[in-house]
Amino acid sequence: MVRTGIALMILASPLSEVQADFPRLGIFRSRKKDEATSEKEKTARVKGLLESLRSEPDEKKRLAAVEELSDYDPRTHVEVLPALIASVKQDPAAGVRALAAEAIGEMKPVNQTAGVALEQTLTNDPSESVRKSAQQALWQYHLNGYRSQGANPSLPQTAEPPLAQAVKSAPKAVVATPVSQTRPVPRGGVYQQTVEPPIAKPRVAPETVSPPTPSMSVPALPPVPVVPTVPSPIVPSVPPPQS
Repeated sequence: MVRTGIALMILASPLSEVQADFPRLGIFRSRKKDEATSEKEKTARVKGLLESLRSEPDEKKRLAAVEELSDYDPRTHVEVLPALIASVKQDPAAGVRALAAEAIGEMKPVNQTAGVALEQTLTNDPSESVRKSAQQALWQYHLNGYRSQGANPSLPQTAEPPLAQAVKSAPKAVVATPVSQTRPVPRGGVYQQTVEPPIAKPRVAPETVSPPTPSMSVPALPPVPVVPTVPSPIVPSVPPPQS
């Protein structure tokens, strides 16, 4: 009965009175309002963190500000990245400079000014921990697409060679093949022609050599050597013995 009475009241009342008594449920409107309120709160929070990073004397509070600022998108809050770059260059505490360098390395997209600041920190910062943090951040930056404009001792960059111009070559002359030299295409496909071997030369029979004819003449004997005469020795005469 109660539902029937409410329905009769809605039907009998004018449209303006119904809208006044039963306002529309603005689900999407409230969501947009909440998002706008959230963005305003984020903007105010970022301003407070930036102020703490610039003027707070306590090192721990500056570290907390850097750590929280690294969670914000630099594309939406454009003042975050310049503040971190200034901290890398100017903050008196080595821990704050190192944490700011790490925060820059994790941000996307890469920024050329931030990359140069990291390179300068890697080269000139007196703290070894800060230089290591800058080196790690540069490694992440290079993986995300950063390209150095100058010499980087940790990640040397080579100059890209210029594009070669296309060489304009003269068109090759097409030699027409006589009809008599064309070969019919075999059925079933075109096969690559092999080079024909040269024609072998005919074999030449070896010349017959006749043996020499023996001569019937007797060869002359060699001359007999002349033996020189040896004079006989002179034997002296021995007188007969006397009786």
